Amino acid sequence: MKTENYLFACILSMLFVNLAYGYPPLSPYSYCAANPVNVVDPDGRDIYRFDNKTGTMVLYAKTEDKFDQIGVFKEVKDKKTGQVSYEPKEGKPGKVKTMIDKIEKGILSDGMNLMTSANVIETGNPGQPTIDGFQDFIIQFADMIGREMSGFYFTPTGSDQIRYIHIGSYENNKHNHSTPNPPYPTVRPDLLGHIEPHTSWHTHPSILPYSDRTQPSGQDMKSKKRQVTQGVKHFIILTDGYSPIVY
Repeated sequence: MKTENYLFACILSMLFVNLAYGYPPLSPYSYCAANPVNVVDPDGRDIYRFDNKTGTMVLYAKTEDKFDQIGVFKEVKDKKTGQVSYEPKEGKPGKVKTMIDKIEKGILSDGMNLMTSANVIETGNPGQPTIDGFQDFIIQFADMIGREMSGFYFTPTGSDQIRYIHIGSYENNKHNHSTPNPPYPTVRPDLLGHIEPHTSWHTHPSILPYSDRTQPSGQDMKSKKRQVTQGVKHFIILTDGYSPIVY
């Protein structure tokens, strides 16, 4: 082996070992979550496991593709130790089963909790998710959990460009009612006084009757009346199969 090739191989090996420290459940020699025969992951999407008991997103396998996915996992219990682990369920050859696929990067993150915590994601810049990408995700997520989701779009003070998406927690939400709490300063206090509310959004899950999915409820109109006094300018309903419904 030539000297320069040997040095390159050594550097590459050190890089992979360092990256492996960030993922202790997986061997540094693993590929596709240690299941290369059935889970080859040709599209290279990050695989997240959604813990529906805690509301937490758990990063299972990391890649560098432009899309992520929430996989379908099975619980595996060690008969000797009783320790529980999770493995992705196999779908079509070369792919894992998914609950939500083709999620734009920048929406999900390891440890993100949608049940008990507010979340703020940024949009509008290169490498960040688009408004359309977020809306596609949150509609599918609301359908997945069978609850309404809600929050706000914010602009920097004096601007009309949406740059921040607030997602309220869903712990106390129902399929036909939500409250976008906690407010954004609980996670981004640095934004206080620097952003303005632009749009109030909420989902209408597919579990609702068709007529209720496509129009605001009486509670929606009461919330709108209150939020107008707080400076919110626009109001939209997000539901599967439709463009945002303005009301």
